[in-house]
Amino acid sequence: MKYIIDSNAFIGWWHHWYPPSCHGFWDGLDELANTNQLLVLEEVLAELRRRGDDLYQWVSQRRDRLVVPHSGEIDRAVAGLVAKYPNKLRQRGHSDNADIYIVAYASLVRGCVITDERQARRRRDNGEIEGRYRIPDLCAKESITWMRSFQLIHKVEWAFDWNGTAHFRADESS
Repeated sequence: MKYIIDSNAFIGWWHHWYPPSCHGFWDGLDELANTNQLLVLEEVLAELRRRGDDLYQWVSQRRDRLVVPHSGEIDRAVAGLVAKYPNKLRQRGHSDNADIYIVAYASLVRGCVITDERQARRRRDNGEIEGRYRIPDLCAKESITWMRSFQLIHKVEWAFDWNGTAHFRADESS
């Protein structure tokens, strides 16, 4: 399974599981990156860069095995989503413009999106979402698997011992 990470998941991990206090967690992310299962889009890296903290450095140091470069194929997938859901998606120029790219890329590789965004709550009488779609809403519309950041730990069956050592089994069968 390929896990495409939203910036809010990385930010939450970094500030709650800050290295070295939970170095096993970051070792696990490294292992997923080394096996090409953990992916970050160039647009997410740009969001992290704008934050200006050490998290950007951590991701940048793993750029060659973690970051998916921008491509025409991704742009075409984004254009397809924009055409399908006009006025429901944020596009370039917004601070959260990586969202649509994350979902578009996940659709191309049949990956799982990791995000801590919540589904939109405001709905019309017909059940349609009011306002713009969030990542979970768009994933649901497009039948793309998504999960919250903490669910990844369970999915890949990581366990941490009292010494902080990680024991993990990356899910290569999915």
